[in-house]
Amino acid sequence: LDNYGMRALTNYPQRESELKKMQVATLILLGENELPAFKRCGELIRRSVPRCSRTYLPEVGHLCILEAPARVCTHIDAHLRLAGTVARAQPHTVLG
Repeated sequence: LDNYGMRALTNYPQRESELKKMQVATLILLGENELPAFKRCGELIRRSVPRCSRTYLPEVGHLCILEAPARVCTHIDAHLRLAGTVARAQPHTVLG
């Protein structure tokens, strides 16, 4: 990447002051083989958002949801259950 490309990857569009205002439980999933710039961005978010956790997925890169969908779903499910936001299944209604 040229200098502009790297600058675009390493400049954080998120403002720490704005991230600190978030009140929702937040989960960051990153592949352990993610680019360092994205790992730094994830760390900024983790440090700034009050109810944030970060997990590195082993042997996964940038597209963790495509590379390890079952593991990603397991982490998301656990996160939602811990946050108390898993909706109860409603009976399926067929309109006809």
